Amino acid sequence: MELKDVIKTYGLPFIEKYQNPDELLKCIEEAKYILSENRDYDLPIMYYLNGNKQKGIHFIEERIEKQKKQLSDNKITKSAPVLSKEIINPTYLRYYENFKAMK
Repeated sequence: MELKDVIKTYGLPFIEKYQNPDELLKCIEEAKYILSENRDYDLPIMYYLNGNKQKGIHFIEERIEKQKKQLSDNKITKSAPVLSKEIINPTYLRYYENFKAMK
């Protein structure tokens, strides 16, 4: 099969399906075709674009709590306790603060 045939068979239907915002949101929620790290940033934005900023904030807060739990379960963290803001991804915390500030 030539590249143009592969694009025609698989690429174009994929693009057509996911140009629909509802289908794209569902795809990101189900973590299809997306890295989980990207999903942590992309999904709240999709919620925001769909008019549900609060759902985006809730999702981010859940991810932060998950990071805290993962680190608290780590024996290194237990032997050397640190402030919670210092143990989670600082970039994600800035993202959270910027997301909350969006109007």
